[in-house]
Amino acid sequence: ICGNLSDVARVQGNALLLAKHLLGAKSERHNASIDMNFYDEYFGTLQMVIRNNKANPLSNSSMVKSLNYYRIFKCGNDNVRSLLYEAAHAITHQNLFFRIQCAAEECAHEDILRYSPAEQRNGSHFQHHPSGRLAFTFVRDPISRFISAINEIECRAQKFKWRQHLLPVSSSLGTHERLQEWIEFLVFNISGSQLELWKYENIELSHLAPMVGTIVQGNRIEGRRFHVFHVEDFVRGWQRLSQLSNLPLLSNLAAKREKTGWDQHECSRDPHHIVSNYSQFFDPAYAGQGISAASEQNMKYIRSICALYLTDFVCGDYEIPSSCSDI
Repeated sequence: ICGNLSDVARVQGNALLLAKHLLGAKSERHNASIDMNFYDEYFGTLQMVIRNNKANPLSNSSMVKSLNYYRIFKCGNDNVRSLLYEAAHAITHQNLFFRIQCAAEECAHEDILRYSPAEQRNGSHFQHHPSGRLAFTFVRDPISRFISAINEIECRAQKFKWRQHLLPVSSSLGTHERLQEWIEFLVFNISGSQLELWKYENIELSHLAPMVGTIVQGNRIEGRRFHVFHVEDFVRGWQRLSQLSNLPLLSNLAAKREKTGWDQHECSRDPHHIVSNYSQFFDPAYAGQGISAASEQNMKYIRSICALYLTDFVCGDYEIPSSCSDI
């Protein structure tokens, strides 16, 4: 189903209806049909043009002319971008080292082209199923990504009072009650309305949008040349990308970065203990047996998230938690 949004809508629509029922929806408003804009939210591409053999002695391949990275939030995006920029600088022998907090001249390169979501949606700059282009993305376990996205939104909001007033939750920061509010809000509001999604653009709610829209877009444009790697096995995925592109430099850069340390936003360090607290909330989803009574009360929220991101599990090739396996 992962190459056609209408197929995603058919499967995901039923799953979303289940998510709403799990949280007690009974009215027709809550049972309204799904608005696929939430699931069709993809985030633009970053294209690195690999120079030909004469200008690029680091590449022995005359087949791959460019790498196209399809960006997905909360899936190692900062490290992917930084490695591509570093590779571009190394290929042209500028020997600049790109990190997140880099100077402006290091964050740009003539061989790096960036396309906005609108440009990607239009697709006019892309030749479909091209020769010489290697396209890829990184995905992440949907529950882990959901927790990380909530943490990012909450952490950034703590820096600005006006953002805190925009958040659609009221319980204390980092509590399980606040997480339940987030889940109810997503299931009943955002997943059914593009207007609601953009209404909360100022708190960067798009971090919570499913991965499946980007996967479908990549499959549609790139065909069999689209590769999906797991961020949980980042180095191995990057090594595979290095092999496919015949660019040993990519693998070497990842090995070096693994030794020196990966890029991390301040929020990724979990300063408010949101990731640790919310991960504990979801632990019973993977426990199978011996779930406590307190965890049983949370299970309807856990299963709702499984249903909300069902096509992310399917198209990202992740095993759904045991407590959600019947979905």
